[in-house]
Amino acid sequence: MSLIFNVDVNRSSLRTLEEIAFRVVNAAPLMNEIGSIIYDQIIDSFENERDASDGSPWAELAPSTIQSRQRRGYTPITKLRASGKGERAITLSIASNTLRIEYGGSGTEYMALHLSGTSKMPRRNFFPSPDWIEKSPKIRDAVMRHINPRGFG
Repeated sequence: MSLIFNVDVNRSSLRTLEEIAFRVVNAAPLMNEIGSIIYDQIIDSFENERDASDGSPWAELAPSTIQSRQRRGYTPITKLRASGKGERAITLSIASNTLRIEYGGSGTEYMALHLSGTSKMPRRNFFPSPDWIEKSPKIRDAVMRHINPRGFG
């Protein structure tokens, strides 16, 4: 099972992206930079145990989870990072001017449940929302650096 991160855009965003596409000579470097920014946000989310979109702290671990990790020797006790599989399962690829951030791999299927939470497991979001991506100053700066100032290639 894998989780593929896609960004939905509204009409005004699509119009803006179309305008930018006409001005960018080669979109691959821009997509790579945007991908790196998003990837860094995901890793920061794991390291700081905070929501990737709004920065709110992740919910505390249940006492039973803490006890289980102590018994298994997973110390120090961290959220979503007991074995490190979760972070290592995130891949970034660029193909045909398309950015793809994929999450998956053997033994990581449960991680997708953290994005929305369940009745027994609180939400611990580690993917930035489309709104965060659209409003990110770092992404906006990257786009501006890659626009061809003459308009068309």
